[in-house]
Amino acid sequence: MALTEIIFPPLKADEQIRKGFYNNVPSTVESTFNVPGGPLSSALARVIESTPVDAEDHRGYLGVFTWESVDTVDRFLQTPGFAGFKASLMAYVDGPPRLQFFASGAGVAPQKTLHGSTHLFLIKAAGTEAQVDQVRQLWGDFTTAFSKVAGDDVKYHSGDETQGHNGEFAGFSGWKSLESLNNALKQCSTREKLQELRDYGISISSFVLELKHVF
Repeated sequence: MALTEIIFPPLKADEQIRKGFYNNVPSTVESTFNVPGGPLSSALARVIESTPVDAEDHRGYLGVFTWESVDTVDRFLQTPGFAGFKASLMAYVDGPPRLQFFASGAGVAPQKTLHGSTHLFLIKAAGTEAQVDQVRQLWGDFTTAFSKVAGDDVKYHSGDETQGHNGEFAGFSGWKSLESLNNALKQCSTREKLQELRDYGISISSFVLELKHVF
């Protein structure tokens, strides 16, 4: 099953260092990852909005990669190229990044959500299986509503966390403009519906991301 990887780098507090990460690291990602056996797609992302504001303890920037399978990831992480890439990040981070992998169903191509999109709307939820099922159902409602607003201009997929953390889910939708995304969020009352679930005690974070595609 294909995977979507979310990377939360613990960037240093200096804003110039963070901007340097966003501006300089894509070329290193390109040379390291755009190789046989690497990911299907890769992008860095600037956080435009998150709810809550400090969601996932983000530092303003994320990475979003898509992979063919768990085995592909495991093999790539053992390569000398990846070891060199990790070393190159030390100038920007205070420690190792937090990685999460979300597996989609058979036949889903998560890279299609990213390709051609300028912005990404991301929902992450954690809780009991019953609670996460509520979020899955709501995500289905969102995607139906998004399509009514934006038609073929919006792409989406979702997945469940693969690393033994039962009850974690993520939904991803790719957009061709920030204006279209914001219009959809307003028309579909997305933020209000998410807040209703938070009020029931479900751990939910959401992000509006600007994508910088690498490949």
